[in-house]
Amino acid sequence: MFVGSARAEAASVTLAWDPNGEADLAGYIVLFGTQSRRYDRVLEVGKTTTWTFSEAEINKTYYFVVQAVNTSGARSEFSAEVAATVGDGGAVVPGPGPGSGPPTGTRVAINRTSFTIGAIAGTNGLRSASQKAAVTFSNGSSTWTATTDAPWLQISGGSGSGAGAFSVSLKSGSYAPSNESGTITVTAPNAPNSPLTIPVTLRVYGSGENPSGTIDTPVNNATGIQGSIAITGWATDDIGLKEVTIYRDPVIGEAAYLQKVQVFVGRAVFVDGARPDVDAALAEPFDYQAGWGYMLLTRMLPNQGNGTYKLHAYATDVEGRGVLLGTRTITCNNASSNKPFGAIDTPDQGGTVSGTTYINYGWALTPQPNSIKTDGSTILVYIDGVPVGRPSYNKYRADIATTFFGYANSGGAIGSYTFDTTTLANGVHTIGWVVTDSAGNAEGIGSRYFTVLNGSEVSTMNLEASTSIQEMAGGGSETRVSAAVGASSGLDAASLDGTAVSTVPVYRRDGFDQNASLELAPADDRGVVRISAETLGRFTLTLSAPVRDDAGGYEGYLVADGKLQALPAGSFLDKGIGDFYWQPGVGFVGNYQLVFVRTEAGQRVRIPVDVTIGTSSTQSKPRLVVDLPSSNGVVGTTFVTAGWAADFAASTGSGIRTVHAWAYPSAPGSSPIFLGEAVMGADRPDVGNIHGKQYDHAGFHLTGTLAPGSYNLVVSAFSELAKDFNNAISVPIVVK
Repeated sequence: MFVGSARAEAASVTLAWDPNGEADLAGYIVLFGTQSRRYDRVLEVGKTTTWTFSEAEINKTYYFVVQAVNTSGARSEFSAEVAATVGDGGAVVPGPGPGSGPPTGTRVAINRTSFTIGAIAGTNGLRSASQKAAVTFSNGSSTWTATTDAPWLQISGGSGSGAGAFSVSLKSGSYAPSNESGTITVTAPNAPNSPLTIPVTLRVYGSGENPSGTIDTPVNNATGIQGSIAITGWATDDIGLKEVTIYRDPVIGEAAYLQKVQVFVGRAVFVDGARPDVDAALAEPFDYQAGWGYMLLTRMLPNQGNGTYKLHAYATDVEGRGVLLGTRTITCNNASSNKPFGAIDTPDQGGTVSGTTYINYGWALTPQPNSIKTDGSTILVYIDGVPVGRPSYNKYRADIATTFFGYANSGGAIGSYTFDTTTLANGVHTIGWVVTDSAGNAEGIGSRYFTVLNGSEVSTMNLEASTSIQEMAGGGSETRVSAAVGASSGLDAASLDGTAVSTVPVYRRDGFDQNASLELAPADDRGVVRISAETLGRFTLTLSAPVRDDAGGYEGYLVADGKLQALPAGSFLDKGIGDFYWQPGVGFVGNYQLVFVRTEAGQRVRIPVDVTIGTSSTQSKPRLVVDLPSSNGVVGTTFVTAGWAADFAASTGSGIRTVHAWAYPSAPGSSPIFLGEAVMGADRPDVGNIHGKQYDHAGFHLTGTLAPGSYNLVVSAFSELAKDFNNAISVPIVVK
């Protein structure tokens, strides 16, 4: 921890701080700005313990913090904030410093609502891998500890100061088949909403079960596909998943065709928070990252992506059990495409990055006779949907030059963009490029998730010059600062019901054209703004007027399992301006309930937004919820299965023709049992209240009979729009 001080001389401020004694110290970074805890200037000052800011303006207050940086690029926590104002005579007028404790209203939040751990009975039998929870603060900071009342639960890294994380796992030992429960308590002494609790469930099995899940996109038998597509779905397991892999059938002329074996395409990435619907419906290890996705550049398929291909998605658990999640047939026609294409190579999908000069690599080409400017001036880099810069382009790489011979830029398809990861908030972010060629054809390429662990609470980004009205008007670079984790994070979503709904219209802009006109985003009779977005697309929302009150601003939440959680990965909410950017990465599909809160002069209003992400606004957007029986519930030999199903792309009615239920016995080699077809049209006014009156009768129910035993109950819904069973939920049950 640093001790900082400030003094003023004429129009300058000098800082001094205690030295950091760690052996791998690389130097210090000074961060400062004109608002408390919002630092829009970041400077590396070397290993000195004093620094002078010589550009201070008279009668303006500045706020400073210092961080130490080690040789790996990792940063320490912020020092205590100090403030200074330079008066006319050079004297320091004390600024409103933060004090010794956190500011009034400091809140602690955790990004998990529950944990489930699975294990196989016996001494040190197979068990779930360790799972992590992040601790964050809004409006200040505090020390914190994580403890548990469960004797079987191990907590690692269970204390810290400021934002941090801890891991939970099952202790070594001998366990008999059983269900146990416990609680993790996170205590932050200076946060009024402390302590927070996380329920933990341990399930010990005599033997493990198969994974379950489904493939959601692309739509089966889709045609005319060009460029990149997202292959997405969800998967869970009673102990833990090892991987989801994508294969394809071989085509004539390949050796695999004669061998009659499938061809490996790639491994999907598991995306934390991408499927809140699955997280809410299931209670299994890592259910919060059940969503998976794989970005397929179809030009890499045989015949450079021209023809019909059959894709298969498989889930494999840590025990080695594998199941087919689903199959999709697609027909590609890249020969008629005139759009640029390419990929992002770094960062690794889902990797962790650090440092002030991280290099993002990618490549881009466009069909003849068009070309891409070799100076990279028509390529834009987006981080979390925000345009931040342009790469250096026109570098050679042999594999691209050989595979895609004869394009205008084949000999210089590689580009790189350097950015400072320490300006980004802790957590998961997305990066992608948008490429425009000489004919004006524009296309997004690549979509990568990456994690930053630098200790920052907010992201600070400078808009790329040509996308900033302020900079083009001669007003200097335009900096956007994200809202920190909201003060209501972790509370029940209903806690905001008493906040009035804003009556100010919301405007949206789709795609990557920064000059495209804003369009009104209409709200329903309850004030909910409904947005349809394409998979891998991008949109921005102007939620209301900017907030000029330093004590106010915007905050935003994802509603998941009835709780207010952090906004989705890959999104960015400007705290002061009120612009919301989102470029959903691979793995995001379905419905997402967001709520934003605007505070100015002590007045709060909320802005509810319902986002549906699909392959296009006219294609199926299914949702399926099973209310009965409960996950791992115990039922009689005759029992009721009930819930609701809807296709949010349907023009009328629920959009669901029928629902089927199958039971998969846990005994190896057993055949599935068809339980029946559900009675449709049951009254569900609760669904209609949330999603619109056309879904008032989205309910279903059926009665089935099974012999005693353990089963996976798989419920699937048939979409009228997709003409397919394109959504399924697996519910483990015990019949007695």
